[in-house]
Amino acid sequence: YTLTFTGKVGITNLNAVGSVTDGFGLKLSKSSIALDALESKNPIDITSFKFVNDGDFAANNVEVGFYVSKNGTFDASDRLITLSSTTTTPGQTIASNLLTIGSVARGVTVTLSGLRLSLPSKDDAFWGASANYSIIAVIDPRNSLAAEKNKDDNKQAATVATIGVGNADLLGGGFTVGGSNSTIRPGATISGTFAIDNKGSRSTGVNGQSVTVKFYISNNLSIGSGDYLAQTVVIPATEAINPGTTRTGTYSFTLPTLSPITSTTPTRWDIYWDTLTVNKTTSFPAYVGMVIEFTDDVDSSNNSNQGVGRDEVLATVRPV
Repeated sequence: YTLTFTGKVGITNLNAVGSVTDGFGLKLSKSSIALDALESKNPIDITSFKFVNDGDFAANNVEVGFYVSKNGTFDASDRLITLSSTTTTPGQTIASNLLTIGSVARGVTVTLSGLRLSLPSKDDAFWGASANYSIIAVIDPRNSLAAEKNKDDNKQAATVATIGVGNADLLGGGFTVGGSNSTIRPGATISGTFAIDNKGSRSTGVNGQSVTVKFYISNNLSIGSGDYLAQTVVIPATEAINPGTTRTGTYSFTLPTLSPITSTTPTRWDIYWDTLTVNKTTSFPAYVGMVIEFTDDVDSSNNSNQGVGRDEVLATVRPV
C-alpha cells in the first residue's frame, strides 16, 4: 500500500498586540522629556508592550528593539535606543541594546515591562529642533527569524509628546567700528570687531550647521535684509560656538564708489547712498551692524537690533 502524508509548512507569525487608543499598545512612562547632556539622564521606561505568536510553532531567540523616530515610521535613519532592564525576567537577556526572549510558544502573548530606554544626549547629531518624536518597538528588527509571516505587524509606535532638545541661542556680544573707519564714504574701508554669544544649551556645530553673519549699513536702528548688505562671513560647523561661550572675530569691507550722476542704471549702493544723504550734500547718522543667521536658533528674535555696542554702532556719513 501507499502511505501518503499531507500538511503545510509551519510559519512564525509575531504580531504586536493592541494600539494606543485601546490601552493595550506600547506605553511609555513619560509623554515629554527635556534632554540632558548625558544620555544616562534621559530615561523613559516601557510601561507595557505586548506581542503574540500567532504562528504554527514556537519562535526561538526572538529579538525586540526600541527605536526613536523623527517621522513615526521605522526606517534606516532611526536610532536604536540604549536599553537596560529594571527587573530580572527569566528567559530574557539584553545584548547590544536588543532584548532577546529565549522562546515564545505557539499562541503565547508576551508582555514586556521593566525596561528602561535612555535617549541620546541633547548634543547628539540625531536630534533636530524640539519636536514630537516617536518611540517604536520592533520585533525581530534584524529579520533573524527565517520563516516569518507578515512582518509589517512587528512594529508599534508611541509618540513622545515633546522631546525638548534645546538649541543654540545666538546674539550679539560686542560690535565696534575701528578709528577713522567710523566715517562712511563711497570707497571707504570699514573694519572692526564683532562677538557672538551662545546663550543656549547646545553647540552650533552639532548637526554640521554653519553660522552666517551679515554686515549691513542702515539709516536707522532696525538693521536687516532691507538695508545695504556690505559683507557676509560664514563661521563653519568645525569652528562651533559652544554653549556659554563667545566667538570673536574681525570684519572688513570696502564700499563701492558711486556711479556718475548721468548713469541710467545706478547700482543698489548708488540708490542706498541717496537714502543716507540729501542730494549728496547733507550727512545723516547711520549704523553699521550685523545680523546672525543660524537654522536651529532657539530664539531668532534676538539675532539683531540689540543695541549699540552689542551688534551695531553709530557711524558718521560724509557726503561726497
